Amino acid sequence: MRRSSLLLFALMLAAAWTALATTLASGAVSPSPTPDTGLAVPNPANLTILPPMVPGQPIYPRVNGRVYFGVNDNSLWRFNPTTSQRADLATSSEVGQIAAGVGASMVRLDMSWPSVQPLANDWHWDSTDDMYRGLISQGIRPLWMINSTPRFAVAAGDVGTCTGDGWGVTNNYCEAEPDAAHPENLRTFGAEFARRYPLSAGFEYRNEPNLSPAPNFFCDGNYRRDPVKLATSLKDFVIGVHSVHPELRVLGGALAGCDGNSALTSYAATLLDTLGSLPAEAGQSPPFISALSIHPYDLSTDQHLFPQILQEVETTLATHGQPGLRVVISELGASSNQVSNQANRSLRMQSYFTKVNDLRDQNRYDAFVAFNTIETGNGYGWLKPKDALGKFQALRPYCDFRTLLQVNSPLPSVVRTCLPGF
Repeated sequence: MRRSSLLLFALMLAAAWTALATTLASGAVSPSPTPDTGLAVPNPANLTILPPMVPGQPIYPRVNGRVYFGVNDNSLWRFNPTTSQRADLATSSEVGQIAAGVGASMVRLDMSWPSVQPLANDWHWDSTDDMYRGLISQGIRPLWMINSTPRFAVAAGDVGTCTGDGWGVTNNYCEAEPDAAHPENLRTFGAEFARRYPLSAGFEYRNEPNLSPAPNFFCDGNYRRDPVKLATSLKDFVIGVHSVHPELRVLGGALAGCDGNSALTSYAATLLDTLGSLPAEAGQSPPFISALSIHPYDLSTDQHLFPQILQEVETTLATHGQPGLRVVISELGASSNQVSNQANRSLRMQSYFTKVNDLRDQNRYDAFVAFNTIETGNGYGWLKPKDALGKFQALRPYCDFRTLLQVNSPLPSVVRTCLPGF
């Protein structure tokens, strides 16, 4: 994600974390465990748990001969820091309709571990239940991207990374990885999340850990998350998830593309080396993760960086012991602040998607998740915010991808069709 967008997103998350306890204080708190059948929700598409993964085969099904397509969403779980009230740009059901209308199979959502489990025996499912219910009701699977660590789960020496209050706990949103001496904390969280939401597309642990800490988010080698510690966390999270549902996909990395420089390749190399060296445990073996996920943003005018980043990933996998590991592009967008008009922005996104599909057989790419659903001010949105009549104006990428993906159903009732200039 572009640095200005990351800073805005970080500020938004900080406000959300601080406000969460106040705004959802009346929310239900359920003790674990959830029944293995998961949260009961409307499921008109009759979605089932994804089939077991087969080594060397795609982790997601091809749809009409193309890689699994999804969209990122930043319109849910938003807060107004002035009023400390929820300020979502859409309902979860509307996000599901928007995704289905463009031919997506999944929506990538941000969620915060401390907001769901602020204390070891304290579970708050309201927001994630709403997201899951709204998406599944529209035939869309959530892909959960997991941020932060609750204070109770970090080592004493890492509490200095904790900020933001929530559910009555001061400074409970920590940037450190969980204390490796107590793997049961992360394993329990993984198990409970998998148990509650079994129809999910999967779980992605962390986001762009190879960037520098806020507020800079540079590709300078000053990593937000130590790759060795992240590898240990990934193992523990996978063990937790797969103890309940071994079919569920767990993506690791969510690595910023960094123009293919060493902030990507060196970080990925250390992460992969560590994952490969950790001992098998609880029926799980190296590299533990289902796929490496990447964010190969290309800000060049001629789009030469995108294939370069993919090639650097390919080389790193081959030279660090994981030639068969699958890859998911879990975030990639083009901003209207970057290109001259909506038509060119759409063409750029289509070229990325076409390139990944051209590579899908000879390489390892299993999914493409475009950024972003509703415009939030950074130029990446595929729809304008809801107007006074409750409609989202579709922008050119949305309508062009409907054509590209051969979506024959009518536009969702909440979406206005493309207009000249849009």
